[in-house]
Amino acid sequence: MDRVVPAISIVTPAYNCEKTIPRTLASVMAQTFTDWEMIIVDDGSIDNTRQIVENFVEPRIKYFYLAHQGRKAARSAGFEKSKGEMIVFLDGDDWWEANCLEKLHRALANAPADIAVAHCDFAYMDGNGNILRRESSAFSDGPGLQTLVLRNPFVIHAGLV
Repeated sequence: MDRVVPAISIVTPAYNCEKTIPRTLASVMAQTFTDWEMIIVDDGSIDNTRQIVENFVEPRIKYFYLAHQGRKAARSAGFEKSKGEMIVFLDGDDWWEANCLEKLHRALANAPADIAVAHCDFAYMDGNGNILRRESSAFSDGPGLQTLVLRNPFVIHAGLV
């Protein structure tokens, strides 16, 4: 039997995210690009995060519980469980616009073979969804390393590898 490999694995560390995880899940479910799996690693939540995730009946969403060890451990555990050809991280208190994965996938799929990352702009928002500040993921006209040293244009949930 052939194993079905999703194009993208979304790894989501979550810790006490009962107030934010519904919007995170809704933003993934609304993606126009649909060849994904979502690995949610609950980092020892003591709120209703688990119940909320389990109420989303979607076979592409997989939930795992981990004793509290922090985001790094949760991300690593999710990475180990992922099966996708590409990977992106999305924390349990973040969300995407509906065409985010489509744009990232298209950019990476159409890139030269030596390109391994597609990234996008992002915004910091308050709890009500009001934009506080927009950030560009563009590199400067100088060397890429210069941009990374002076101003890291990436956030973890805006890069597809």
